[in-house]
Amino acid sequence: TENRIVPNPSGQELSLGGVIIDSVTRLADYELDATIDRMNAQREQEGKDPLDNLSRTWWGNYGDRLTRLFKMYAKMDASVIATAHEAINEDDVGRRYRAINMKGSAADRIPEYFDVVAFLGADGDGKDKDRYMRVADSPKYRQAKDRLDVLGEKVPFVQNGQLRDDTLSQVVSTYRDNGTNYPNILIVGPSGAGKTLLVSTLHKMTNGQS
Repeated sequence: TENRIVPNPSGQELSLGGVIIDSVTRLADYELDATIDRMNAQREQEGKDPLDNLSRTWWGNYGDRLTRLFKMYAKMDASVIATAHEAINEDDVGRRYRAINMKGSAADRIPEYFDVVAFLGADGDGKDKDRYMRVADSPKYRQAKDRLDVLGEKVPFVQNGQLRDDTLSQVVSTYRDNGTNYPNILIVGPSGAGKTLLVSTLHKMTNGQS
């Protein structure tokens, strides 16, 4: 991949064969806050009533801007590795399922721009429990995705308490072997599930060992 120099919170520069977004939930929240500020400013300027249709228009603009952003990422000549917080939603008949934590309809559109949408899970108890990325969709994992159907149901990243530091690079390599040079991967899970741990394995890709 092409190496990109990007900033990180430590102030250092990292040479990466792609782009990291941590997290899309936080990015969406920032955009929503900015949208609300712009909406309120327009309402105050035009003397609109709080119950008018202006909020519906701005809400649509918020979803459209997020969709355009991720569509742009999908067209980059680089892999995009992103994380997202998880929400537990209910469908119309009360069935619970795990989903991307993002307000509005954008949460349903974002997976379209990723090749892999992986929900983090664990088997067993205690600190030595095995952890995995679930990529096969099901009623409880409606947004899970493996576009090429080449990864199986689950991809382990912690086994017997040991981190597999080649997990993401192996996913990328598998997609490259099947004709997708720059796969985009979204990792979804609650706090403490291992999202940051997984992203930390990207040093394999950084060093060209994918």
